[in-house]
Amino acid sequence: MSNAAAAAPATEGTAKPKSKKMFIIIAVAVLLAGGGVGAYFMTQKSKPADSKAAAEKPSPKPMIYLPMDTFTINLRDTDQERFLQVTINLELADNLVLEALKQQMPSLRNRVLLLLSSKTAEDLQPREGKEKLAGEIADELRKSLEGTTPTKGVEQVLFSHLVIQ
Repeated sequence: MSNAAAAAPATEGTAKPKSKKMFIIIAVAVLLAGGGVGAYFMTQKSKPADSKAAAEKPSPKPMIYLPMDTFTINLRDTDQERFLQVTINLELADNLVLEALKQQMPSLRNRVLLLLSSKTAEDLQPREGKEKLAGEIADELRKSLEGTTPTKGVEQVLFSHLVIQ
């Protein structure tokens, strides 16, 4: 019996380190599971708020683009011959504006050509000059929409190619 009594304390001594390891493993597993559950609920709470914000904010309508032909014109410089080559794309509000502008394309091209030929290279060199030109072109094109059904019209004039030589 003394062997059995001696064996019992020995097994108790080895059982304690195993139980500490098991306790640490279980504690880590519980913490990881708790973190995962917490992360799940945090992400689930933010998604409905995002969907409410998305539902309140109207989705932007896709813009409609109308490419115009490339324009090559003589600039109004007096000291030397200068040329401008520019390709213009129009950003439009809706299909009504698109159809109205397509019907008036020869008149629109004439307006743009007259406007471009009134510029000098010095007017168009800086960024501000190009932005001003885009605004002037948009204003000219909006004039042609007066009296037609579209209410908004030309949103923006975009240059996809612009060379001054």
